[in-house]
Amino acid sequence: MTDAKFTLRHVLALGIMLSLSCGDQVVVRETEASCGNAEVEAGEACDDGNSENADGCSNACEIARCGDAVTRTDLTVDQEGYEVCDDGNGDDDDACTNACTPATCGDGVLRTDLSEGAGDF
Repeated sequence: MTDAKFTLRHVLALGIMLSLSCGDQVVVRETEASCGNAEVEAGEACDDGNSENADGCSNACEIARCGDAVTRTDLTVDQEGYEVCDDGNGDDDDACTNACTPATCGDGVLRTDLSEGAGDF
C-alpha cells in the first residue's frame, strides 16, 4: 500500500506542476512559401503566378525595379518603370545609367568604361 500512495503522490504532483507550467497554447504551422503559385505568401513582395522574369514581379517574387539586373519587357516607353537597359550595378558612368537608360553624349556623365576615342559599344 505504501507503493500505491507513493505513486499516487507523484502523479498528483506531476499534474499540479503541469497545470501551473502550461499557459496559453500556440499552434505554429510553418508552411514554406511557394513563389510562382499566384498567392502572395510570407517572404514574398509579389507573386504573379508566371515564369516571366522581365515583368513587374520577378521569379524570386520581388517587385521589379531599376537596378535589379533584369530589363523589363512588359512596359512601353510612355509607362512609368520602363527600362531600356538594366545592368544591375551602381556604376552611373558605364553604358547603362542608374536610371536604366543608355548613356549618351551630352547626358552630363563621363563614361569610364570606354577607352579614349572608342565608340558607344
